[in-house]
Amino acid sequence: MDPEVVTILERWASLDALKAHSVAPQMLAYREQVKDLVEGVSLKVLRKV
Repeated sequence: MDPEVVTILERWASLDALKAHSVAPQMLAYREQVKDLVEGVSLKVLRKV
């Protein structure tokens, strides 16, 4: 594991809920605050089988 990588797992009721969260004012403000600390973002959407 890379000590400089942060992994976050979340469960969302729907893809629409995730999309709404990602453009919510608090998330936009958070991204602005941490932009100098974040080198990149990778999002993977998994589906239950």
